[in-house]
Amino acid sequence: MLHCIIRNKMRMQHYLSITCLLLPIAALAQQADAPTIQTLIQEVRQLRMAIEKSSTIVPRVQITLARFQTQQGIVERLEHELRGLQGAVAAQSATRTRFATEIDRLEQLKLRTDEPAARKKIESDASSLKQELEQQTIREQQTRTQEADLTSQLRSEQAKLSELANQLDQLAVKP
Repeated sequence: MLHCIIRNKMRMQHYLSITCLLLPIAALAQQADAPTIQTLIQEVRQLRMAIEKSSTIVPRVQITLARFQTQQGIVERLEHELRGLQGAVAAQSATRTRFATEIDRLEQLKLRTDEPAARKKIESDASSLKQELEQQTIREQQTRTQEADLTSQLRSEQAKLSELANQLDQLAVKP
């Protein structure tokens, strides 16, 4: 019971304080001239329109930003893969060069060797290396093809990323 009395007393104080605050505002409104009130109403309308406009832009910015971040991840992954392929091409090229150098060395050695058994062994080794060189050349060409494909794909994905960045810039500039 005491609780209800205290609550009712608090409500009365609340209503009284609101009334006290509104009376000066009402008196001020009666004293203010009509153009001032119209100006204030216009400003309130403009603020409401600005809030409505920003409430439609924010979700678009969030969606575009999420797409940008996803696209950025794709580009970073492709760049990493491309660096790996470029390293593989360099290693394969170096291996191919070593094979070619070793074949040349064996050919020179064969010319200086008079013993038939040693010559036969050198020819066999050179033949094996030539087969390895052919296989290495094929692997290198395949890797270079993959590198070219990946480079093309990366450029395409970078263009998409750039377009999303432009969209974000445009959304940031819009009033």
